[in-house]
Amino acid sequence: MEKRAGRTGFAAVTILLVLVTAFFVSETVSSRTKTDVWETQDYMARARELTQEVGRQLAQEGFQNSGVMVTRVTEEDGSCVVTIWVHHRDIQRMGDAQKAALCDRIEGIPSPVEGYCFCARFH
Repeated sequence: MEKRAGRTGFAAVTILLVLVTAFFVSETVSSRTKTDVWETQDYMARARELTQEVGRQLAQEGFQNSGVMVTRVTEEDGSCVVTIWVHHRDIQRMGDAQKAALCDRIEGIPSPVEGYCFCARFH
């Protein structure tokens, strides 16, 4: 009988510890997620503006229907790098000097995403 009571007590303590740990982990994640949602929504709106502006710039330079994508990488120290990825067949055929000049013009567009390192890449 004592063994059975010991097993039941051990199981109850183990389950209680698992539940307490799960609660604290979920609360930590939940509070972090609430902040991230606001930051992500703000970033997405600004990234959409930037994508449209880059698309307009490329269209003016004769690269209509370019594929434009924005990515953001957040480093451990909190700094962010925003990269504009551009895909267009005619850009792929350009020489390195022409690509560099186009990249400079794209990177010269005022960024609505403030406080980020901003760069353009072609693929």
